[in-house]
Amino acid sequence: MFSNCKFSLEYNTMGNSEIERIPLNLISDEGFIFLWILNSQLDTSVEIMQSWGYELIDEITWVKLRDGKIYLTHGYYFMHSYEICLVGYKSNKSTKDKKP
Repeated sequence: MFSNCKFSLEYNTMGNSEIERIPLNLISDEGFIFLWILNSQLDTSVEIMQSWGYELIDEITWVKLRDGKIYLTHGYYFMHSYEICLVGYKSNKSTKDKKP
């Protein structure tokens, strides 16, 4: 469960090492990955994505609204009104080298 000195989530989460051990190569050896992250875990998330063989190519920012107004939620140090989804891409070079 993720927690810090200010708050804790009311649901179970996986630790970074557990996430990194997910055998994504059994699901796909090339393509896109979309990884929702905590703002405080940006560097670690990029490292995990790279360990899976994906290159960070972009990010999606979801701005939270409630009743047409920006909605603030807790962050690690500051209040946040958005969440980040990292977009990665992995290419299987051996597939590209094969001729039809």
